[in-house]
Amino acid sequence: MSKRNRRPTTSPIRAEIKEAVPFIAEKLGMPSGTVVVSRHENRFIDGTPWSMQTSFFPMEFVERGAERLTRPSHLEEGAVQYLADSLGLHQLGYRDWIAVRSPNATETDFFRLP
Repeated sequence: MSKRNRRPTTSPIRAEIKEAVPFIAEKLGMPSGTVVVSRHENRFIDGTPWSMQTSFFPMEFVERGAERLTRPSHLEEGAVQYLADSLGLHQLGYRDWIAVRSPNATETDFFRLP
């Protein structure tokens, strides 16, 4: 980004503790209703809305020592490194799921959609 004189920024982190809805629980390999920590941030490029990111972590990670997941602050080292350092968990890979749906009211407002 800096080579193109673009400036990426992010919103403050919003951390919440809640029960996983069936879709999220399934992706985490957990029963529906399991308690999770969600961490959400909005991303911008040059002040223009670019993306919304929400990550979910089992509450078990917090109970085992990864307390910073519940704090509304950035993990400067990144979540993957933080979990490796605090719990000895090492990422082996990742999967992306792509789904199509209409935007909800929050997304419509953030992206200034008609």
